[in-house]
Amino acid sequence: MPLPAFCQNEIGMELMRRARAEPDEPFHRMVLADWLERLADDDALEMCRVLRASFEGHEIIPLEPEVAGRLAPMIGARRGWFSGSWLGRGEELEQLWLASACTEELPDGVPLEMEYIPAGTFMMGSPESQEERSDDEKLHPVTISKPFYLGKYPVTQAQMRAVMGVNPSQSKGDNLPVEQVSWDDCQEFLKKLNQNAKNVTFRLPTEAEWEYACRAGSTSAYGYGNNPDSLGDYAWYEDNSGNTTHQVGQKKPNAWGLYDMHGNVWEWCNDWYGDYATGAISDPTGPQKGSRRVYRGGGWSGPAGFCRSADRGGVIPGNRYSNLGFRVSAGPS
Repeated sequence: MPLPAFCQNEIGMELMRRARAEPDEPFHRMVLADWLERLADDDALEMCRVLRASFEGHEIIPLEPEVAGRLAPMIGARRGWFSGSWLGRGEELEQLWLASACTEELPDGVPLEMEYIPAGTFMMGSPESQEERSDDEKLHPVTISKPFYLGKYPVTQAQMRAVMGVNPSQSKGDNLPVEQVSWDDCQEFLKKLNQNAKNVTFRLPTEAEWEYACRAGSTSAYGYGNNPDSLGDYAWYEDNSGNTTHQVGQKKPNAWGLYDMHGNVWEWCNDWYGDYATGAISDPTGPQKGSRRVYRGGGWSGPAGFCRSADRGGVIPGNRYSNLGFRVSAGPS
């Protein structure tokens, strides 16, 4: 199923987000059902019946990603419908994106799950007092001015095979993260993925987007806090990996629902590697040129310090390693 059209379904998507966020609260589902009913569309009316059944029958039916995916294309842009109404947030709602998980269906029915990442400002890098810190982690304020989607997991071998027809990984398994992929290989994957994409462009995240999503509002060394002794709850790294990759999604997610942001495989970012810009900056994309591309996140073969949110490195874009994979991001075309 395709991703929903970005920036076109703000009001309905906000209602859907509320329905998903509070599955035991039927009021949100009733409002969403009323919204869908106004579309006078057969598919929308079918979804109304599903939604109403979830509370009229006293049985809550969670809006899982596949249901959300069915809802998304049914809700067209209806700007101004809620202006001055009981909601009282018409203008604000029209600025919102779909704040909900969604799924892109790849060939052979393989799902690619994405999580919504809100816009915001954060401190990128690390304080000089942080243990294991490197000199290239200069602390500075960064604004991510637009929300975007980021893969819930690193790209898996099943997803790579569905899109490219090959699996270059050293350790084999459909739900293992793909590795042995160069930055250039990632671009070929994205090029093919975008051939069938509608209203959205898939790409690698920028380095700033990656760290922002990894932190998920945190300011600590790791997304969950500062204690490396707790890293094993969130990451596969040298102390617990057994010198190999592991199936994605087996450890705890961060606050924004992203798995394996620490450990398992390092992840390519779009930027050339280089020094950070001086001072506050919005939507940085890294140096204009360079010899190495950024990788982030730590991996199964590295120590805890390499899994810190601010840790960074660079490698020649044509190189491939058994501990290096990638995660896709998406934004409006």
